Amino acid sequence: MRNRYNNIFRSSIVFLLKMSINEKKETGKFTDVPSYEEHARHLYHQQQYEAALVEYSRLLQEHPKDENLMIMIGNCWDGRGDKNAAVEWYQKACRCNRRSVLALSNLATAFYEIGDYRRSLKCSCRALKMDARNLSALINQGNVLYQQKKYAAALEAYRKAFEINPQYFIAAVNLANTCLDLKDYEAAKSYAEIAVKLDSASVTAWTILGNVALELELADEALSAYRQAIKLDSSDPWLYNYLSQAWQKKNNWDEAFAAGWQAVEQSGGEEAQQINFGYLLYESTLEKQDSLLREYALKWLEKYPDNQVAQHMGNAVLNRAVRPRANDEYLKNIFDIFAPDFEQVLTGLDYRAPELIRCLLEEIYGSKKSPRLRILDAGCGTGFCGGFLKKYSSFRGLYGVDISEKMLEQAQAKKVYSHLLQSELEQYFSQAKTKFDLISVYKNGRLINIDSQAPNKIAAELLPKLFPDYIIKPEQKYKNSRFDFYLESANKRAFAEVKGVTLENENIVMFPDAPTERGVKHINELIQAAENGFDAYILFIIQMNQVKYLIPNYETHREFGEALHLAKQKGVKILAYDCIVKENEITAHDPIKIFTENMI
Repeated sequence: MRNRYNNIFRSSIVFLLKMSINEKKETGKFTDVPSYEEHARHLYHQQQYEAALVEYSRLLQEHPKDENLMIMIGNCWDGRGDKNAAVEWYQKACRCNRRSVLALSNLATAFYEIGDYRRSLKCSCRALKMDARNLSALINQGNVLYQQKKYAAALEAYRKAFEINPQYFIAAVNLANTCLDLKDYEAAKSYAEIAVKLDSASVTAWTILGNVALELELADEALSAYRQAIKLDSSDPWLYNYLSQAWQKKNNWDEAFAAGWQAVEQSGGEEAQQINFGYLLYESTLEKQDSLLREYALKWLEKYPDNQVAQHMGNAVLNRAVRPRANDEYLKNIFDIFAPDFEQVLTGLDYRAPELIRCLLEEIYGSKKSPRLRILDAGCGTGFCGGFLKKYSSFRGLYGVDISEKMLEQAQAKKVYSHLLQSELEQYFSQAKTKFDLISVYKNGRLINIDSQAPNKIAAELLPKLFPDYIIKPEQKYKNSRFDFYLESANKRAFAEVKGVTLENENIVMFPDAPTERGVKHINELIQAAENGFDAYILFIIQMNQVKYLIPNYETHREFGEALHLAKQKGVKILAYDCIVKENEITAHDPIKIFTENMI
C-alpha cells in the first residue's frame, strides 16, 4: 500500500518564521536602542525564548506602538510552542499597523499552524495585495490550498515564489510534491532534483525524488534516493516501506521482505505498516515466493499475536482458517486507510451499485414528485449514493452509517446527509430507534449534538456550579427581550443569554451559522442591562468537545460579530464551554477561549 510522503509543511513553517527575523533586521527599527535589541535578538537566535521575551517586553514598554517588537514577541511565543499566544501578538501587530505585510504573513503562518486554514488564507491574500512578491505569504497560500486539495491553485502559488527566487528550497520541494500529486511526474522529478541540489541534507527532498522515480518505473534511481534519505534519517518507517516497494519493482523479494519487516519494526507495529506488510505478503503469493512468504508470515504472527491485521492477513496468506467475516477493528482500520482514494478505486473497478440504486428509484417513482422518505444509507462509505438519495429524503431524513471514521469524514464533506453515525451495521440495527431524544452526528470521528433544545438544559445544570450563591430562574423579561436566565444573590442581579454552537471548521467553532437579528437584539439589551447596574452574561454552549476556540462568524452575520465585540468592551461577560457528547447524553465540560474582534 502506498502512502505518499506529503507531510512537509512543518519545515516550511519553521523556515518562514525564521525568514521573518532577517526581514525585520532590514526594517531599520530599534535604531534608538541597538544594544537592547541586539541582545534580545541574540537570545532569540540562541533559542533562549524566555529570556528574549523579557527583553522584548521591556523594549515594548518604552516603545508601545512598535509593531516589530510585537512581531518578535509573537516569534518568541511561537518558539516556545504556544501558537495561540503567537497569534495574539501578531494580531496586536496588525492592529498597530494594518499595512504591515510582515505582521500579516506571520499571522497567516500562525493561523496555519493551529489549523485555522480559512483565516490563514485570508491573511496571506491580504499580504499579497500589499506585496505580490512576498515569499512567506505565497508559500503559506500554497500550503493552505494544498491542504484543501486545491493542487492546481497551490502549484501556481509555489511557482510564483520559485520564479521570484529560484534558490528558494521550500518553493522547489513544494512544487515537486504538488506535481507528484497532480501526476506530472517529469515536472516533479525536475523540481525534486533542484530541491536536492539546494539542500542535499533534506530527507523530504530525497524521499520525493524516490517517489517520483518509483512512479516513472526507475527502480534503481528510487533505491538510490531512498537509501540517501535513510542515511539522513534511519528512524522513519515509511522510508523502509518505500524501499521495499522499490525492491519489489526489481523482483528482489529477499530485500523487499527485509525492508518491509524493518518498516513494521521501526514503527512499533503501527497499523498502517501492518497493513502494508500484509499486502507485501499477498503480492509475494502472486510471484510464487512461497518459502519467503512462510518465513515472514510465521514471524509476523508470532511477533504480533494480538494485532488483528497481522492475525487475519497472516493466516489468510498461509491458507489457514480465518473467520468468514473479518474483525471489526480490522475492517475499520482497512477502510480508514483507504478512505482518501476509495471512490477513485471503485470507479476503476467499474463499481455499479450507486447507478443501479438510482435507476431503481427512478423506475419506482418516475417523474412523479419525489417522496419524502426517511432513508438509511447502510454502509454509506464516502457517500457515493448520498447525492441522489437526498432527492428522495425528507427534511433531516437522510441517515448514513459506516464503521469507518475516515469514510464518514468524506461523506460529511458532501453536505447531503442529515445524520452520520459511526457504527458496525449489526450493532446499529440492534439498537436503532425510530425516534431520537438526543440528535447527534459524527464529524471527523467526534459526536456533535445538534439538538436546539439541549443548550438551555445544559446551561441550567452549569449555572448553579458557576454561581453557587445565586437564585437562578429561567425565562425572565427585561425591557423588550426575554433572556434565558435571571440570577440574583444578596447584592447582585444578573441576566444570562444562552447560545448553542454547532458550526465547526478545523476545530474552530463559530456563531452564528445563519443571520440572527434576534441575537443582535439580545446583545444590545444585555449592554443596556450592564449599563443599568445588572451583571450581564452571554453563555455559548459548544455542542461538541476538543475545540480550539470560538469566534463570531463575521462572514455570515457581521452585525452580530460587531455587537458581540462591543458587548465585551461594555462589560458584558462572555463565556463559552465545550461539552462531552455521547450518543444518549451531553454535559458541559471545559471553558473555551473566545476571540471577538474581526481581524480579517
